[in-house]
Amino acid sequence: MGGVILPSPFSAAHKWEAEHGYSKGTVFAAIKQDPKQGAWARLERGEMALEEFYKPFAEEAAALHKDPSITDELVKDFMANLAQSLATPDEDMLDAIASLKSQGLKVALLTNNWKSKTGGKAGRLLFDGLEMFDEVIESCMEGMRKPEPEIYQLTLDRLGVSASQAVFLDDIPGNLRPAETLGISTILVRQQAAAVTELQELLGRSLGHIPGTEKVRHGMGLDEKVVATYLSSTLSLGEGPVRIKQFQHGQSNPTYLVQFQGQNFVLRKKPPGKLLPGAHAIEREYRVMEALSKHGVPIPPLHGLCHDSSVLGTPFYLMSYVPGRIFKDPSLPDLSPEDRRKVYAAMNRTIAQIHSVDVETAGLSDYGKHGEYVGRQVKTWTRQYEASKTGEIPAMDKVIAWLPGNIPAQRRTSVVHGDFRVDNLIYDRDDPSQVLAVLDWELSTLGDPLADAAYGCMAHFFDSTATMLSGLRGLDLESMGIPSDKEYMEEYCRNMGIPSIADTWNFYLCFGFFRMAAILQGVYKRSLEGKASGQNAEQAGRLTVEFADMSWSFAQKQEAFNKKVHSD
Repeated sequence: MGGVILPSPFSAAHKWEAEHGYSKGTVFAAIKQDPKQGAWARLERGEMALEEFYKPFAEEAAALHKDPSITDELVKDFMANLAQSLATPDEDMLDAIASLKSQGLKVALLTNNWKSKTGGKAGRLLFDGLEMFDEVIESCMEGMRKPEPEIYQLTLDRLGVSASQAVFLDDIPGNLRPAETLGISTILVRQQAAAVTELQELLGRSLGHIPGTEKVRHGMGLDEKVVATYLSSTLSLGEGPVRIKQFQHGQSNPTYLVQFQGQNFVLRKKPPGKLLPGAHAIEREYRVMEALSKHGVPIPPLHGLCHDSSVLGTPFYLMSYVPGRIFKDPSLPDLSPEDRRKVYAAMNRTIAQIHSVDVETAGLSDYGKHGEYVGRQVKTWTRQYEASKTGEIPAMDKVIAWLPGNIPAQRRTSVVHGDFRVDNLIYDRDDPSQVLAVLDWELSTLGDPLADAAYGCMAHFFDSTATMLSGLRGLDLESMGIPSDKEYMEEYCRNMGIPSIADTWNFYLCFGFFRMAAILQGVYKRSLEGKASGQNAEQAGRLTVEFADMSWSFAQKQEAFNKKVHSD
């Protein structure tokens, strides 16, 4: 219950510890020191009431930590705080349970709970809506608790199902192991929305949850009544309640899932607060998507751009939610070699489709500057890198000196996406050869399409074990059905109907890694200034150097190619 349907007790305990000057884990260390006969175990088995628990647990904790400040009154305050913190059930989980029930599945609540001398359900940690469960198994009422195997078997017996027919969710790994021993499938819950996504995949059925969404983040809330009124008047769908969640991506421009009248929409807006001129230009995103959609580029159905900041605080646009598959890992681990080939072939066709749109015909001739795209980008990112330097990177200095004198002539000007990679595409769930929508157009402009095409191959040169950026380096791509970067490049040329660009391919890879190194250097500096996690700082710093080295290696390869051509 706690950490699955209700908020995590770990988070509540850690917050309480910090507020009262105790080190993180103080309470749980006391809980775990005697898992069979300690006061916490006896409380959860119902062998003592909550009011009888405070004193013995305080004595155990005080003795363990050699801290006389841990008293029964302090424990009482902790338990009251814990109960208050766990008062609000998670909507994703409640929706999933309701969906399971509507589809004819049985659902049980299995929880370690406690009794109070006040008696009845009011004395126990529960929540409204228990009638949705076929069975409610509470440790304090059964005289046994997780992780004792008997309580899992009791739950199966009450439900009338075998272990192989059951799935058990819990936020504590130790509580999962006895279930797994019995043959029950398990899900470790670290974040409720992600757990519902995993449950949907495990069951092979929809529970109404949209993967990648979560509760609206602090400071990013929208007025639901205003959104409902806007939808009603704009789309003529009638009146009704609206539900809003936020997508986990879209850090630059907040992106929301809006559920209204049985339909799913996506609302994307500028962030609140004072913005730099030209930043977060969602008007540009909407314009390019609207124009390209008329020329066959897969774009979500659009429902209008609102310039009026008085509606939701900043301008926004609305589009339909496109259900499908987004592949976060470029190695596509869950697909067959044949389907991987289809995914990359579709990706290649789609970028070629974007680059083939005539900007004059599409009304986008003023969407950016014509010509010398790479030269302008080199100047911009050199300035950005120099402004965020935290130390010397020799390879980066070499690349910055080499790039300006080796830029190939731009062969054509097209719309460039700016961040075109496999995880910015939505694929048909059943047909991996079909791209349904291209997402995240915030970096789009007019530019050199060859730089855009090369960017799609950057992942070929990241480690497959990387955590910040997942890549393909070190994998047997041929046996996996994934094209090499050169195969991808040649297929792109065929899709575009242009001669091979093998003579400049290494340059564009050099430029791509230079740009990424400059971006990561900015991330690294912000991390060191305390504006991102320490883990991000470490990874960004390492990858900045690695990508600078990679960029210089491609510059050297281009130099070697040029010399060979001249000597021949």
